[in-house]
This record gives sequence, C-alpha cells and structure tokens, in this order.
Amino acid sequence: MLLNNLRQFLQKRVFFLVCKFLDLFGLHHELDELAGTWSQKEAAKFQKNTADFEKIDKDLWP
Repeated sequence: MLLNNLRQFLQKRVFFLVCKFLDLFGLHHELDELAGTWSQKEAAKFQKNTADFEKIDKDLWP
C-alpha cells in the first residue's frame, strides 16, 4: 500500500515538473485559434480514431 501511494505521488510530481519545464521554456503552443473549428463530422471521426487512448493498460498502470 505504501509503495502504491509513493508511486502515485511520484507519477503526479513528475507530470507536474514536466509541465512546469515545458512552460518555463515556452515549449507549448496555444491552440485557441483552433477551438470550435471542427465540424460535427470531423469531431466524431476524431473521437472514433482516438478512442483507444481512453483505455487504461492495467499492466502499465496497476
């Protein structure tokens, strides 16, 4: 249980630090100009094509 909690804490901390690093060096790009530009058909196609990314691999994330 303790190792599980430690792993979760470290995963969150690493994610936070990577986000901070990217923000610090301006390695992100604003996507505001793209917001709302997809048709319903394009959005549905995107959802269908990326549905597998919503699945959690239990072997990698116990």
